[in-house]
Amino acid sequence: MTDTTQSSRTMPHNLDAERAILSAILRDNQVLVHVGDALTPDDFYLESHQVIYRALHALSDEGAPLDAIALAE
Repeated sequence: MTDTTQSSRTMPHNLDAERAILSAILRDNQVLVHVGDALTPDDFYLESHQVIYRALHALSDEGAPLDAIALAE
C-alpha cells in the first residue's frame, strides 16, 4: 500500500454519536465529568465538534454554566 492510499483513508466515525455526546453534556452537565477523562477533542471526527468539546471544557474550568447560550458566547 502506498502513502497516497493510506492518506486518502478516513478514520472510522459516527457523527450521530458525536452529536449525542455533545447534546448529553448540554442537557446534563455531569456527563462531562463522566466522559471528560475518557474523551479528548481529537476523538471527535468533525472539527466543529472538537471546537465545541474544547469550549465546553473551557466553560467548565471557568465554572460557567454549560448551556447553549454560554457556548454561543
